[in-house]
Amino acid sequence: PYRGVRQARLARRGGREVVVLRSGREVPIFPDAIDGYVEGIDGRGTSLRVSGWAADTSRRRLPERVMVFADGRLLAAGAPSIARPDVARAHGRAVERSGYSLATTTAAAPALADPSRVRVFALLGDRASELKPTESLAGGGS
Repeated sequence: PYRGVRQARLARRGGREVVVLRSGREVPIFPDAIDGYVEGIDGRGTSLRVSGWAADTSRRRLPERVMVFADGRLLAAGAPSIARPDVARAHGRAVERSGYSLATTTAAAPALADPSRVRVFALLGDRASELKPTESLAGGGS
């Protein structure tokens, strides 16, 4: 994953939220264009780790990157690459390496471990989707 915190930002354009990449390209956010979940958010000391899976299950493609934002600031990003046999069983072998685990160092890690403060997006081509926390994570589990 790249560590630059200025590689992307969230913005509003014409009533729609977009991810603005460093190049200036704007990627519109569409609900459910890319499937997946945030399954873990762990903040200990100065380390924050966010994990889960992301894939375009209808086209059987992996996103180019997953991006973790907190308080509007990009904290971490990277391509999914972790094997997820459970996702492959449900959606096909083409999306087996849909798992992600992204980490960053920040003094605010314990406070940011709250799922309500972290937003995760998957990007694929000309679209992005926000990945929501699993019910157990949203309910306070980690």
